[in-house]
Amino acid sequence: MFKILSKIFIKSEDYHDSRIRTSYGILCSILSILCNLICVIFKIIFGYFIHSYAMIADGLNNLSDIGSNVASLIGFKLSSKYPDTKHPFGHGRYEYLAGFIIGILITLAGAESLISSIKQIIHPADIIFSIPAILVMVISVMIKLWMYRFNHYAGTLIESQTLIAVGKDSLNDVITSVASLIVILCSNFVSWSLDGLAGVIVSIIVLKNGIETIKEMINALLGQLPDPSLVSSIESIIVSHPEVLGYHDFMLHDYGAGGRFLILHVEVDHRMSLDHSHEIASELENKIEKKYSILTTIHIDPVDLEDSQAIDLYQKILKSVKSLNQDYTIHDFRVIRGRKIKIIFEVEVKNDHLSTESIKNQILDLMDKNYEYMIRVEHSFSG
Repeated sequence: MFKILSKIFIKSEDYHDSRIRTSYGILCSILSILCNLICVIFKIIFGYFIHSYAMIADGLNNLSDIGSNVASLIGFKLSSKYPDTKHPFGHGRYEYLAGFIIGILITLAGAESLISSIKQIIHPADIIFSIPAILVMVISVMIKLWMYRFNHYAGTLIESQTLIAVGKDSLNDVITSVASLIVILCSNFVSWSLDGLAGVIVSIIVLKNGIETIKEMINALLGQLPDPSLVSSIESIIVSHPEVLGYHDFMLHDYGAGGRFLILHVEVDHRMSLDHSHEIASELENKIEKKYSILTTIHIDPVDLEDSQAIDLYQKILKSVKSLNQDYTIHDFRVIRGRKIKIIFEVEVKNDHLSTESIKNQILDLMDKNYEYMIRVEHSFSG
């Protein structure tokens, strides 16, 4: 159904185009608002009718979902604005702010539901068994499953953390609706009330997912490691070039939809002309931008493959550095000859929470004291 609707309202399949991303976001948000509105009306009405706090709590959760969908809708509209003088990197992070608001609303709904459920345990009310109410919950589960599928599908398609969060919330709602359905069914066969207990369990699930969503969006706003599969795919483009010897200092900046910028260093033979190395950099930049819509800037690093002394020193130092941690790597290795040989290199640190100064001192302790050293230690930006 969603694929049919997307073909009707969205003509293009260029998912990296900010306008197409916005169209998918708006379509998903409007569909979600309509679906949640249906669920809210029927769940709250029938919940009051049969005295089920679990069902009412489920309806209130869907009401907060409408707020989440509105936040998502606004977020997509704002994030699609073109860059301006005050925001040269665009407005893509509005989408993460929308996701953050969604997380807060989910958490508030869970807290409200938890309070109501505890009250129901203290002062239980008999649930009236109702076939229409059961039908409402079954239809609600089917609606929420569809919402999960189209939000998760579209979110994965356009790489939207906000839509993926909305999809996750819809899956949570499936759990809460099933719990409410079980309570209604059991009310006809047991003398004691399951409603309050089921409401508490459901509320805790909602709270947990709300907090997780908040954490994910905070990480996106602060800046986090890029997707390993994306790094691996870009790496394959770089190293597949026959004249590229290696790469390092991979830094991907994510400013939200349509605003990703990559800076990296590529190593080539030092005998290569400046013009030719520039051609290689431009070729790789264009390939990455065309495939991933990531604006890329490549810095060329020359590597001397003929200096046997430098190669020997490199191997010895690399072995010493890796004796501290196998994940450490070195690059920008140079040997400066004068009254005393000076060795310059950089160390890229992975999976280590020590300070760069502490790591640098450990490395210096392992070095041959017959040489001078200029060492720079930096943590990996690509994982």
